[in-house]
Amino acid sequence: MIALLSLAALAAEPDVKSVEWARPFELTEAHQPNTPGSSPVSEGWIVELRVDPDKARAAAVAPALYAGTVAVYRTNWDHIGGCAVVIIPGDTDLATVPIYFGSSALPESADTDAELQAAVDRGVKPLPTAKAVSAGGDKLVAADLRDVYRAAADRIEICAPHEKGRADALR
Repeated sequence: MIALLSLAALAAEPDVKSVEWARPFELTEAHQPNTPGSSPVSEGWIVELRVDPDKARAAAVAPALYAGTVAVYRTNWDHIGGCAVVIIPGDTDLATVPIYFGSSALPESADTDAELQAAVDRGVKPLPTAKAVSAGGDKLVAADLRDVYRAAADRIEICAPHEKGRADALR
């Protein structure tokens, strides 16, 4: 009986539970992040995730969110329902990369390979995405990243209507 309880404790529920909606985007004007050493962003995904609400809470030292070794841009912090609308920069195959919360180290100073390995060691695996990609529709061709954030705001209003103020701020 004790062994069963120990095994149950080890099989913790994942922090990122599902990919609900995903829409690819392409920028006509590449975005250069302010982070030193970051590559320009010319494409990526707007993704709606279901996450552990405690991990979604805004905090001074919050865990970073990753898709594989790529740091994800969080657009909201729904600590009530666990809806996270995020922007994944770059050419990412959502079907093959795990999406996970890493450590609280700033992504620009984190060892992203080590973050991914730690996630894999915890049992994090890629999530099913075909239904989410189908629901997201056609690629958004946007002038710049501001248009992508506006589209993310629309998604926030759908999955986390109590965060309307945050959605309005992104517009």
